[in-house]
Amino acid sequence: MRVLHLTWSRLESYGGTQTHIVHLCHALSASGVECDIMMLPSLNSYHLSRPGDRPRLPLLNFPEKLRNIIETQQFDIVHTHDIHRPHALGISQAVVDIIAATKVLHFTTVHDVGHRSRDVRLFQSVSEVLKTTRCITTSEYNRDLLAATYHIESVALIPPALDFASFQGVGEPEPRTITYPGRLTPDKGALDAVILVGQIANSYGPLTLLLSEPEQYSYGETDQYLTLLREAAGTFPNLTILFAKHGSMAIDLYSRASLTLCMPVLDEGFGLIPLESVAAGRPVIASPTGGMSWIRGIPGIVEVPDRNMVLMARTVVSMLDCWTEWHIKARDSRLHLLKRFDASVIADKHFTLYASAVAERGASS
Repeated sequence: MRVLHLTWSRLESYGGTQTHIVHLCHALSASGVECDIMMLPSLNSYHLSRPGDRPRLPLLNFPEKLRNIIETQQFDIVHTHDIHRPHALGISQAVVDIIAATKVLHFTTVHDVGHRSRDVRLFQSVSEVLKTTRCITTSEYNRDLLAATYHIESVALIPPALDFASFQGVGEPEPRTITYPGRLTPDKGALDAVILVGQIANSYGPLTLLLSEPEQYSYGETDQYLTLLREAAGTFPNLTILFAKHGSMAIDLYSRASLTLCMPVLDEGFGLIPLESVAAGRPVIASPTGGMSWIRGIPGIVEVPDRNMVLMARTVVSMLDCWTEWHIKARDSRLHLLKRFDASVIADKHFTLYASAVAERGASS
């Protein structure tokens, strides 16, 4: 079986979708499914690569190239990711039409549903794009939103894939260090994290906050926002902010920190950061939105409703003071979550879905 994954996301950038796609393709490949990954066009160019490969040079004339790749390389399935994005609907519709013309099976994973467009024609177009695919989503929140927003009723529920093996073997953290590993964009709440930890440091003493790498491409990141982060940190004399080094991996942030903060502003489709953190044995303080309800009741993850900064600050201090206890809780939860979310488990779910569709098509032909 051969599968082509199409994504808007740059595989070298931070983000849950990128992590999921790469880890899923590695696990599928280990099971004998041949996977390729192609970046959907930005300014009419894209990259085609295998998991772990360096991206090839941009190719132009996207529609013709995509159709030629699907036909000549004999893909059984094309699996798109967030194909419904309204801001790129022209490209989305072209992709759907090309896949339909080649007659290969088309799956799409909706990682983030987003809000319904007020433009009726745009809404109808997005709905039609989704209805032409076999739809997968990552959380019950997304599934309910798809039904309510786009009237998509038949949706497979498969959470994101995470390669737990790549998050093991983490040693002792750096003292008095916290990480906020999300994208450095307003919707992820990094500025609020800087202010929160800075205020804690005023009374608790010097703290270090680790943030993701600013030089690495991150959708929505701007120089102005990075300046705001640095200026805010500068108002707290006991706070040091450090950014991940160029080319570093997410595991580097978790391994250096005692705990992880997660306090997104907008609704998350699933929320992969708490899962990555626990996979590394690091406890989490999270204010869940959207599809992050899976964190509830997980030892080592403290849920703080509605981004309550006072409660979050108290929890940070408690976790720092009793770090060993919280580390053990997170480490023990890792074993439980591995059985639910490890890439090998999620790959099996995808393979079952793929194989069923292939067999169904074979029986009807």
